[in-house]
Amino acid sequence: FMLTISFAYFRLGGDPTTYMYISPILAPPKYFAKLPPVYIHVGSVDPLSDDSIRFITKVRRANPDSKAVLDLIPKVSHAYMHVTNFLREGQIAINLSLSY
Repeated sequence: FMLTISFAYFRLGGDPTTYMYISPILAPPKYFAKLPPVYIHVGSVDPLSDDSIRFITKVRRANPDSKAVLDLIPKVSHAYMHVTNFLREGQIAINLSLSY
């Protein structure tokens, strides 16, 4: 599904699975070293949690002095912060973002 969707953004041809502007995780370390402070929160059962962990790891490796923070929110999946009326974790994530 994601590969199909990526073609809507990737109109120049080529392979979107290797293009860093489609998937920033593919960028060389020199780009990670130049990033401003990075804050990511992700649900522990989110299908993208592995990508979030890899991204933060790459930022920290490229620039050990960078302010790169990952909050892994237990037992929630993707878009949990959009249902704050139902999930306390959603409000927690919003508050964490605001305090960063």
